[in-house]
Amino acid sequence: MQFFSSKRGSEGTNRKDRKGQISLFVIMGLILLIIFVLLFTIRKKVENANSLPDSQKIISEMQAGSLKDHITNCILKTGSEAIEKLGVNGGFIYDFEGGKIPFYNLNSRTDYLNYSYGSETYFVAYGLNKNGYCPQISYAIPDYPRQNTSFSELPGFYNSNTACAFNHLGSDYDGFFGQINLTKLCYSAKDSGCERFAKGSVLGLSFQKQIEDYLITKLPICVNFSIFSQKLTAEVVAEAPPSAEVNIHDSEVLFFVNYPVKVTFENSEPISVIVDYQARLPARLGAVYNFVFNTLSSDAQRIDFNAQTQYVSSSFWKSGMKLKQIKAPCSDCDLPEKNNGIIEVADENSIINGHPFALRFAVQDRRPAIDFIPDQTIDVHGTQLFSIPIDAYDPDDYGLHYYFMSEGVGSGWKESAPDYGSIQDSLQNEKKLVIPLSNADYGIHPIGVLVVDDVSGFFDYQWFNLTVEDSAATGIPTPNCVPDCSSDGIVNCYDWCNIAANTCQGSPANCLSDYLPALPSCVDCVQGILNSSMPEPHVDCESTSPSLSKQDCINNMPDCFWVREVSQDSDGNSLVNERCVNDYNLNNAQDSAYIITQ
Repeated sequence: MQFFSSKRGSEGTNRKDRKGQISLFVIMGLILLIIFVLLFTIRKKVENANSLPDSQKIISEMQAGSLKDHITNCILKTGSEAIEKLGVNGGFIYDFEGGKIPFYNLNSRTDYLNYSYGSETYFVAYGLNKNGYCPQISYAIPDYPRQNTSFSELPGFYNSNTACAFNHLGSDYDGFFGQINLTKLCYSAKDSGCERFAKGSVLGLSFQKQIEDYLITKLPICVNFSIFSQKLTAEVVAEAPPSAEVNIHDSEVLFFVNYPVKVTFENSEPISVIVDYQARLPARLGAVYNFVFNTLSSDAQRIDFNAQTQYVSSSFWKSGMKLKQIKAPCSDCDLPEKNNGIIEVADENSIINGHPFALRFAVQDRRPAIDFIPDQTIDVHGTQLFSIPIDAYDPDDYGLHYYFMSEGVGSGWKESAPDYGSIQDSLQNEKKLVIPLSNADYGIHPIGVLVVDDVSGFFDYQWFNLTVEDSAATGIPTPNCVPDCSSDGIVNCYDWCNIAANTCQGSPANCLSDYLPALPSCVDCVQGILNSSMPEPHVDCESTSPSLSKQDCINNMPDCFWVREVSQDSDGNSLVNERCVNDYNLNNAQDSAYIITQ
């Protein structure tokens, strides 16, 4: 019994071992099955990943190698075109050349100046005009720019006058001799490294916005997406126009472009991605603009500033920048824009499309002006020569013709040789009015100085009184002095004439009776005094103009002036009238009048 029981126990144990082995094989099989499924899933994912790239991989492909170079080159090419057009047109890219500025809305008389260079014609916008905002500026002659005010007083008066210095954004950079209309460099809402005076509030007109608009318009023409299709073995097309942002700095221009594209692989859904591109152009657009703006501001505030010779004095000037003036470039234009000029700044350190970047702008022809001349008094007993400097300038740096005027008809006081008044050059190459004097010049004499620019005929003139005194002529003559004059000789006769002149100031009739000496020399003396105290009126040039030729009128200057007057009819057409007038007619002259000297 005991033996039988042991055998049965052994068989039970073996059966349990076999069941354990079967369970192990089942578990191992399940593990292998799970591993196989996992490997199959991973393989499928890898295969899917290789056959359908994600958007990040596409972006990486399009931002590397030849694909990136192609887009970057297009950005630089298109951006350079935009900057070059802005420069040659004075800050505008017109709609007919890919910009957003409607050309048909502009007026050739006020908005741009036609300029032909080589085989090209440009429409150069005005960067500097006469100041039309400040009500304190008088354009009537001889009050221009402000009556009884010297040049040295004008800047302080302008800057302290709220009606002038704060009447529009940036007006504090204007002055009595000009108003800056140059297109702003940057939009004021964006921080683009621009100086304060280079920022404007009109978004569409800024250099910055116009370059961005040009990139958006022209980039799709330059970019060839077939290159991308070949590289990615897929169809690549632009899904929308690109967006662009431009940052303008002193030494460079930065372009940031976002390009939305759609990529379609075979048997796959299309993928939309936005690819970012950046490009840098080493052009000193910001520095050139700042220099030009500062130069214009100096020209608007100081009539003695000569842009052609003094531009290097600007704190914004940098080596390589050169300025030149192009005088009266539009010979076919109507008056008055025919005489307007152009200033061009070229930067040899900014090469765009193979040549130095040039920024040019038109300048409205402005009137010359004579600095205020107060009334003068001179003692003829102490000197026999009257001399004062004549400070006159043309804001556009044109040459000036000077004329001496006095009351009389061709042979008025000091208008004839050998005892005449004249405008002469001093040792410092400055102009001065010189008048030889004698005792017979006792009295008050109206003196006129006229300046005419040598391009347009714009003019300015001033009158002032010269009082000639004689400290030696203090006695009051008695009625019996006539015989004394006859007997004392020529020297005492001239002394007597000066004494007589003092009395003649109160009662000229006495000079024709009691004080008329017998000697011919004394007669001439007193008659000269009488003529200087009672000047003859000018000839009425208007009444003689039908019979007075242009050359005859000019030959009589400054008594008569051949004037070209420009007006407009109801249709805006220019009407030109030329006639001979006298100086009194010029008192109310406005910008429409020019003196023609040649």
